[in-house]
Formats: sequence, C-alpha cells, structure tokens
Amino acid sequence: MTQFYEKRSIENIEKIPVVSDLSDYQTVHLVGLSFTKAWCMKGIAKSLPDNHPLKKQFQKTANIFLNNGLPLLFQGNYGGDHWLASFAVYALEE
Repeated sequence: MTQFYEKRSIENIEKIPVVSDLSDYQTVHLVGLSFTKAWCMKGIAKSLPDNHPLKKQFQKTANIFLNNGLPLLFQGNYGGDHWLASFAVYALEE
C-alpha cells in the first residue's frame, strides 16, 4: 500500500491554499478546497492501519487544513457563506 504515497505527491497535496480575497467569488472556493482536503486526509488516515508511518502525518495535515479554513467561515460574503459550512461539516466529521 505504501507505493501509492510518494514524497513529492504528498508534499503537493499538503500545500495550503492561499485565499487572497474572500470577496472574490472564485477565490473563496479555495476555502472549500481546504475543507475538502481536510475531509479526504482524515479519510485516508482513518483507513490506514494504526502502525502505518503516514497515518499521523495525514491526521496532522487534515487539522492544518481545517484550521486554515474555519476562521474564514461566515465573513459576510454570500459567495462563500451559502455553501462553505456544508464542506466544513464534512471535514469535521469523525
């Protein structure tokens, strides 16, 4: 199973999206990307055996993505506010 996790690929996946303008309806999608990445990384970590060397790294990365996105919720911008909460809920699921 480890052959699917190349260092270069993991480094690319772990890049935090930079949201430069929450009022831009396209840029605000990067907040959703943080939540989606958190959700996916949690799912990957959960499916790995407890002794897998990347399990803790994926859990940590999921939390970083969550912490990046949560402060950006409900900023008074309809472009993001009307849908970002649903992605946050998925990312917060255990």
